[in-house]
Amino acid sequence: ESAEKFPFAYDPWLANELKPFLETVDPLPRFAAFLAGIDRSPIKTVDMLVALNQRLQHDVRYLIRLETGVQTPEETLVKASGSCRDSGWLLVQLLRHLGLAARFVSLQERAERRQRGEREVAAGHVDEAHAVLEREA
Repeated sequence: ESAEKFPFAYDPWLANELKPFLETVDPLPRFAAFLAGIDRSPIKTVDMLVALNQRLQHDVRYLIRLETGVQTPEETLVKASGSCRDSGWLLVQLLRHLGLAARFVSLQERAERRQRGEREVAAGHVDEAHAVLEREA
């Protein structure tokens, strides 16, 4: 219930448990400007998340990037483009700077296995490279 409206604060014990998912990188100019442009007026948390995702979809062009690794949030905003993992890491950092615990998971390792010709099948589906974001608690 306490997280239904944004902004909110975690209970101290929970904030302690979520500490790894609240760690932030130092904001560089483009990231800081983007972050400053996020409305902090009280709103349903789900609505804030939807609005933030829509803004990122509008501002950051999706592209397939075969290079390994993840761009910095600053690089993604400067280029105004990135792969799903780049946009995912940008979103994680935005959420963390807004006080929401978030975890980044990249399935890049699976993509690298796939490039070597190794295929992994789970539940009838061949794996695909994709980034996944989880908002903690």
